[in-house]
Amino acid sequence: MVAAVRQLVKVQSNGRIEIIAPELRAGTVTEVIVLLPHESTVATPAERVAALARLRDNIGLTAEAADRWAGEVRAERDAWNPPVEP
Repeated sequence: MVAAVRQLVKVQSNGRIEIIAPELRAGTVTEVIVLLPHESTVATPAERVAALARLRDNIGLTAEAADRWAGEVRAERDAWNPPVEP
């Protein structure tokens, strides 16, 4: 049987969360799931742009590589679905 401890807690500096539950015994292994309110999970436009920039940097995507990839995708699409001539 699974027991649950449900608490609303405030996130402290550095993302730290503290749960105080006297019913938990020291040394007991537990699983913690953190659920955020919906509005907390919505990224701002600036956060979205920053995330895309980090992704671009992490995969080493240059403008030339992006153009080459887009060309390959177009060629693949056209190979499966050739454009219709009027």
